[in-house]
Amino acid sequence: MVETANNVANNGTNFQIWIMFFVQVGMFILAIAAIYYHRKQIKADHDWNRRHAAAVELLKIKNYIKEKIGIVDNKFIVMNRKENNPIKVEDIHKEICEMNENGDFKQDNENDRRKLREDQEAKDLYRAIRDILNLYEHIAMCVNQEVFDKKIVKELEMGNIIKFYSIFYLYIEHVNEMYPKRKGNIWINLKKLAIEFSKERNPEDSIEKRDKTG
Repeated sequence: MVETANNVANNGTNFQIWIMFFVQVGMFILAIAAIYYHRKQIKADHDWNRRHAAAVELLKIKNYIKEKIGIVDNKFIVMNRKENNPIKVEDIHKEICEMNENGDFKQDNENDRRKLREDQEAKDLYRAIRDILNLYEHIAMCVNQEVFDKKIVKELEMGNIIKFYSIFYLYIEHVNEMYPKRKGNIWINLKKLAIEFSKERNPEDSIEKRDKTG
């Protein structure tokens, strides 16, 4: 009888141990599931935040840049300009740099570069070109750093990103040559994103292929 009672007691103890074991395993699984769900929710929130941030910022940029595009379009008809017809650096300089009576560009003695005009129209055009390129560089950098959602940027601004890089790429190369210490990194994010988008849009007519074929 004593032995039987001991067996029953041992069986009861073993049962309790197994119950505790399964409870602990269950709690561990629930904890893992909770962590997984939490991380998934954080990622979902982060993705939504990136999409929202991109949409809001792009709307602000569109409203701000409209006037700038108008200024540049008035001189170079950029909105109806074909992407494979970039604006020549000389044509930009004729609008923003001083020229003498012989039609030659004046040099700025301080930095050995062409002297910028001081009239308001030339200043506005110069700033408008830089603002457009800087704003699209900002967008491209935010995509690169995963601050903005690439899909939203692609849907809303792919055409403009490709267009403005394509028609200003000669000027972009010129500015990079002016500052060799920057190692070609001026507007580099815009360049990379424009090339990427152009490949996705039409692999047979991408920016890189155009550069090789002229």
